[in-house]
Amino acid sequence: MFADKFSSINPLDFITEKQADYLKLAAGNTQISLPKLEPTATSFVSNTPQALANVFVRPLVKNLSL
Repeated sequence: MFADKFSSINPLDFITEKQADYLKLAAGNTQISLPKLEPTATSFVSNTPQALANVFVRPLVKNLSL
């Protein structure tokens, strides 16, 4: 019953729609370069290294305002 309700959700479409919604916001401005995601496995795989760097390495020390 629970799985039937959510089985039609495609996670790749969901994530790309959320990114598009974020970029449409007036306040959705970021200093980190964000490549546009496509709802394909290739797009997600090719953007994974940058995404991991953004999560685990950012902000860089040189980017901090002290």
